[in-house]
Amino acid sequence: MHRMTEVTEEFYGSPPSKKPFNSLEKLEFAEMPEWKQWHALGNGEFPALQKLSIEDCPKLTGKFPENLSSLSELRFSRCPELNLETPIQLSSLKWFEVEVSPKAGVVFDEAELFTSQLEGMKQIEKLYISDCNSLTTLTTSTLPNTLKTILISRCRKFKLEVPVGCCNMFLDILTLDECDSIDDLSSIDLVPRARTLLIVSCQNLTRFLIPNGTEALDISCCENLEILSVACGTQKTSLNIFNCKKLKRLPERMQELLPSLEELTLSDCPEMESFPDGGLPFNLQLLTIDNCEKLVNGRKEWRLQRQRVMDRT
Repeated sequence: MHRMTEVTEEFYGSPPSKKPFNSLEKLEFAEMPEWKQWHALGNGEFPALQKLSIEDCPKLTGKFPENLSSLSELRFSRCPELNLETPIQLSSLKWFEVEVSPKAGVVFDEAELFTSQLEGMKQIEKLYISDCNSLTTLTTSTLPNTLKTILISRCRKFKLEVPVGCCNMFLDILTLDECDSIDDLSSIDLVPRARTLLIVSCQNLTRFLIPNGTEALDISCCENLEILSVACGTQKTSLNIFNCKKLKRLPERMQELLPSLEELTLSDCPEMESFPDGGLPFNLQLLTIDNCEKLVNGRKEWRLQRQRVMDRT
């Protein structure tokens, strides 16, 4: 397979059947360094295919079978020349993952084409995009309401934009990881609503507003984060902050704005000096502090009575 340059009609049998691979449910191509082209028959091949994965095919450019109406999982990984030049029918797709395949970003570069592709994904639940510098934004107001998980990782030019019109999407998990163009998330409508929100290694992020609807928030390795605030009506139960070197204070009015907070973890925040005026939320059950020297040095001012405190400094 290492020397194969094309997947031709012979792949479908000789002569090709009218419904090739009629019962095939899972198809994987991997480690085909010379593969350049996939010849699709266009007569309904793979009618039962549910999972398609293409990995480590550095010269593959397209095209693909156009009608994959049964496909529920689609994954491209390390295919730098792959270009989705022909729209694919993906009406049953639930999981879409693109990793280190920047030219597959034609669907991201062309907003109208990407929107059209997403509108055809009427059952999409998981969207994973990694190492795609062509991805600059996602218009959340056009994303399908079926989406439950979005992960954007190492997309250096990606930024969130305030949606135009109403956005009814409510995610289970939203992860933003190593998105260096994200610098300010202090607008109340900027971050899509998600029960669990993970912000990781966004090195240029300086301001963050905890959005409505978020129940659990993890912020880690955002070394330039300086200001953390809270939107009204947040039913947050868990807040974890790790390795935010410049963050000095927690949000003000935590008792009022985070009344449901039960767990708070602060780790490797050397500039954190004190808790906010007015103290911590009354429902807080577990407070974990690790390697926050300035905060621990001022522990006489904490006035904590009911909370269980774990100091690992």
